[in-house]
Amino acid sequence: MARRGVLRHRIKSTGERVLIRNGALDLLKIIMALMVIGMHTGFLTDVSDLVSYVTLNGLFRIAVPVFLIINGYFFYRTSSTGDESGWFKRVALLYLIWMALYLPYWLPDYHNGLPSFVVKLVRTIFFGYYHLWYLAGMLGAAVVLSILVKLGSKITLLAATLAFILGVIIQYAGSYAVLGAGDLTATLTLRWVHRNFLLVSFPFFCAGYFLNKFQVVDRVKVGTAVGFVAIGLVSLMIESLLNFYDATGDRAFDNLLSLAILCPAIFILFMKTNVKVGSKEIAKYSTGIYLVHVLAIFWIQKFFSISSTVLTAAVAVVATILTYGLIKASRRLPFIL
Repeated sequence: MARRGVLRHRIKSTGERVLIRNGALDLLKIIMALMVIGMHTGFLTDVSDLVSYVTLNGLFRIAVPVFLIINGYFFYRTSSTGDESGWFKRVALLYLIWMALYLPYWLPDYHNGLPSFVVKLVRTIFFGYYHLWYLAGMLGAAVVLSILVKLGSKITLLAATLAFILGVIIQYAGSYAVLGAGDLTATLTLRWVHRNFLLVSFPFFCAGYFLNKFQVVDRVKVGTAVGFVAIGLVSLMIESLLNFYDATGDRAFDNLLSLAILCPAIFILFMKTNVKVGSKEIAKYSTGIYLVHVLAIFWIQKFFSISSTVLTAAVAVVATILTYGLIKASRRLPFIL
């Protein structure tokens, strides 16, 4: 059995080594990918403003932090085996490939002159286009983590905590117009200012890393994990309800305080629910769906005018079909997934 019982190898009679995965974790990743689709298609906005808000700016906001925790958790093992450079190369190549594929959608034009073009180009490449900000953010988070862990775990955890709190403060200051109307408040509401590698990706990626390093999954009982999930869910619903009724500016919330409780608890709970599978294809579906779903949104909206909830379902189906093709192609071109 591998360290902490996450993965292990089974030896077939033929001598082939088969990787045994936690299927519950792969299922969680599929659920998170579908939540991301829901956020980008306005799930339930045609049904109820309140219900859609607490869903899109409440429950579904767990998706990216959970993804980051998962990747941070397994980055610790990569770091421990000395394969950091290989990890960085794989993720950077994946990012560059998909940024290139989405190039027609994000490449700035020259209408506002060369300086504006260069600024927008650099900013988009650095922070990532649309959903691809996740890959850029994860790369940046891993760089920051790799530097800080050399200074010690306490300093790294303190930095991650402060970064998370700062992100929440900036989000709320902008969304509640704490500084009044003006250019500074408008700047604070720009997504890349508070939703970036340092204020979102690093704290949750770091959380996953230290959950593995300190063997927290093994130490926490299932009942305790369930309790924290319940506390986190209630806190998140209350927080999103307050934002629905009270936020005066931009009410799209990425940096929510309750995520610090709920997301690690969900991850631990699914890790404790160990369903053994011998295939990576389920995990590949979550990655593929995440990467291609924006293309599916663009294509469907180009030809059909449908409600947001129907659009969510349609995108989920189309993205799954496209991912099936990607998985087939990845057998020859493994760097695309």
